[in-house]
Amino acid sequence: MNKRILGLAISALFVMATAHAEDIDTSATIDIAGNVTGTPDTSASCTVNVSKALVNLSTDVTNLREQGVKTTPDEGVSLSVTGDQGCHNLLLDSRIAYKFVGTADEATGKVLANTDTTEGAAQGVGVGVYDQEGNVVNVNTDYFRANLYNTIVGLGLVKLSGQTPTQGTVKSALTIEILRL
Repeated sequence: MNKRILGLAISALFVMATAHAEDIDTSATIDIAGNVTGTPDTSASCTVNVSKALVNLSTDVTNLREQGVKTTPDEGVSLSVTGDQGCHNLLLDSRIAYKFVGTADEATGKVLANTDTTEGAAQGVGVGVYDQEGNVVNVNTDYFRANLYNTIVGLGLVKLSGQTPTQGTVKSALTIEILRL
């Protein structure tokens, strides 16, 4: 019987300690306030300027570069951004970039496709896009920052991954968009 009373007494102490702990615990609330900064200046007016609106690329089918490999491009086009003071300020702050958009190839989706579907169209061939150092720029996903000076984008015919290139004509189009960072 003494063991039962002792057991009940110890149990009662645990219950009281738990109840007592609840009485001394106090919750706290933190109020949060702040600002989000760096939103793009949508009032700034910017224009991409290109040195050439038409680029002719030609190579022998045996000299085609592999898709996705750093190289010296066949042709370079000079890009610049002009606009109002807001655009100039975005350029100074490195908040303007060039994004390259076009119909992507069927092999990897990273170069421009040959959109020529006529009988004499080349097969297994696309147009690679490169930065000033010859690094690959994947269409529709990659971008690089604009600056106050001219930037060069390189273009070159490439052999599509996993395909056998054939000679023929190539047509493609590249849109250069302004991306605000």
